[in-house]
Amino acid sequence: MNKHTKKKLTRLIALMLLIFSGCDSNDSVDTTNHVTITENPLYWEIHIDYSYGDRYWIGHEYGTKVLSTIPDYEVGGDAYLQASVTGLQGAVTYEVLIERALEISKNIQDRYMDEMEGFASVLSGGLNNTLGDGKLSRDEYLMLNLIPDIFNTTACSATTGPVLWNGWSHRNHRGYQQRRRLRGRASQPDRFPLLGCREKGRYAGHSKCP
Repeated sequence: MNKHTKKKLTRLIALMLLIFSGCDSNDSVDTTNHVTITENPLYWEIHIDYSYGDRYWIGHEYGTKVLSTIPDYEVGGDAYLQASVTGLQGAVTYEVLIERALEISKNIQDRYMDEMEGFASVLSGGLNNTLGDGKLSRDEYLMLNLIPDIFNTTACSATTGPVLWNGWSHRNHRGYQQRRRLRGRASQPDRFPLLGCREKGRYAGHSKCP
């Protein structure tokens, strides 16, 4: 190998290393560090940065970190739903509430649904809707985010007002970063924090829900 060829090969290898390191850097930036969770005596404070990245993967990171911080999150969420459903009268059943949640979700903006889908993807219940199993399914997580709308007697009617995901949450005017306070503990279902998209939104009225 002559000196000229050796020099060209050295430059090519150096260029390839720069390209590979650049790709690794971009990938790592887009998949982590959107969500930070700080535990306080009475609540968990969560900061979410929406200034970059895909909403689905932000939700995925959010769910992963919530489960890591609150290991019995699903048990508490399932217990909360079970306590809420117990005592319902008439034709309003657990299955009816799921149908209401699914109907309402059709009119939620994609960016909010993407985040919720990402969060739900790390839950152990998958697509199996079984109340009282200590797990949260995708539909049950959606239900948690739409309480009290699905329990309201006017749910899915044209008289239903704005959907509010945890009114005590805060976002700045640009919507790039949010600070959320999640109250309660998973061992106290009556104070269980409802997690998910926390921005105000409206959906069109429907009369098709059970």
